[in-house]
Amino acid sequence: RDVVDNYDDIEYVDTRVKDWIYKVSDKFAGEIYQWDVVNEVITGQGSTETGIYRNIGPHYFDKIFKWAREMNPNSELFYLEGNRIYTDKIHYKNAIENFIKNENTFDSLGFQCHLGTKWVSAPEFDRMFNELVETYGGNFALTEFTIYSGDEIYDANYARDMFIMALANEHINTICLWGYRKSGENSNKVLVNNDYSLTKAGEQILDLYYNKCFTHDAKVKTDAKGEGTINGFYGNYDVTVTHNGKTKTVMAAFHKG
Repeated sequence: RDVVDNYDDIEYVDTRVKDWIYKVSDKFAGEIYQWDVVNEVITGQGSTETGIYRNIGPHYFDKIFKWAREMNPNSELFYLEGNRIYTDKIHYKNAIENFIKNENTFDSLGFQCHLGTKWVSAPEFDRMFNELVETYGGNFALTEFTIYSGDEIYDANYARDMFIMALANEHINTICLWGYRKSGENSNKVLVNNDYSLTKAGEQILDLYYNKCFTHDAKVKTDAKGEGTINGFYGNYDVTVTHNGKTKTVMAAFHKG
């Protein structure tokens, strides 16, 4: 709150914001793979009269991204928004354009995927995300995934379709849940009920990940050169090789590129 009360003192704001970025970066040094540096400048708390975007302006985020990148040169830095990426596309794209005018800006974009008030089909989301990446570059992230319509079968089907879309879209490199356990009957958490039994949506998601999009027991007999080919999904594999009565298992990463 002290930052909000001192917007007219930029040196004070600089000190507080930079110190906080450095403090977090030091505490989690080497562990920050991705960072949602900017969150909700046109939705949520960031869009209110107390937000930096409104009170100081988008140019100030040049400093924020600069400090974040100084401390985390290998991290992917994001700008995230909520459902106004499709209900208020003009303001959303204006914010993106304002950020990319700065010397220091985001690497990738993301969507806070709270589903339950505005329903957009998975193919429409897919088209929208592709358009954003093709226009502004980087990757795309789905964060804070929740869903609640009051119909658990509908939620399960919708969650399944969204996860299929995300797994199939080469631009989407992140899917994060906003918690996973329901606290009550009307909770929007997607994976398990309060007693830790799987929700209908959780059943669909786990089936998708561990049955339909998972390589099971792939085996191959190598040729005289010791080479063999299997068909499988991208990911990390435990590869077990047996030769002349000896067996060894190693972890091997098979990722795109």
